Amino acid sequence: MDGVLLTGGASSRMGMPKAAIDFDGVSLGRRAADALRALCDRVVAVGPSFDTGLECVDDPSHGPLVAFVRGARTAPTFLVACDVPFVGTELLTMLADELGPHGAVVPVVDGRDQPSVSLFSSRAVEVARRAVADGERSLRAWIAQLDVRRIDLEGLIDVDTPDDLAHARALLLEGRARIVRRRDTGAEDRKLRRDAAE
Repeated sequence: MDGVLLTGGASSRMGMPKAAIDFDGVSLGRRAADALRALCDRVVAVGPSFDTGLECVDDPSHGPLVAFVRGARTAPTFLVACDVPFVGTELLTMLADELGPHGAVVPVVDGRDQPSVSLFSSRAVEVARRAVADGERSLRAWIAQLDVRRIDLEGLIDVDTPDDLAHARALLLEGRARIVRRRDTGAEDRKLRRDAAE
């Protein structure tokens, strides 16, 4: 498996590059990079490498789908945004264990897809390349074309603003910095696919 870590983006609401933010003594970018390195044969940062020690490629600044394609090759590939403070090997292993024949494994948080930490099959990577070549720029529109295995999680958060960061730090201090699987969503996946086909 490969990993693509998204470290670019404007970070306008945070006011500084999110990958460089210190979180419990380690930058957000380094935390995500270390988790990916533990499981992946190859990990690349799309955007600046900051202190991750990763090979980096330029972020074309056309959104996460184009950035993912910029960094991906042909292997099953994790997509991880640098602003997910509680990402770790346990979460990534959970995604890998669920991929099987599916095109993607995407967490669901509060009933909504959260693709900022997700895993895509080799086939899905090729679909992404074709979609971008055809002008697609929406990550969610690409995911909608795939056979997705959704897993319902609690505690998977991202930090887009200083208030989000303060909340994540408070959870860490309170001992609540954990991601928990809530229930099996296989039946829901099948219903979503049936509804889309009708």
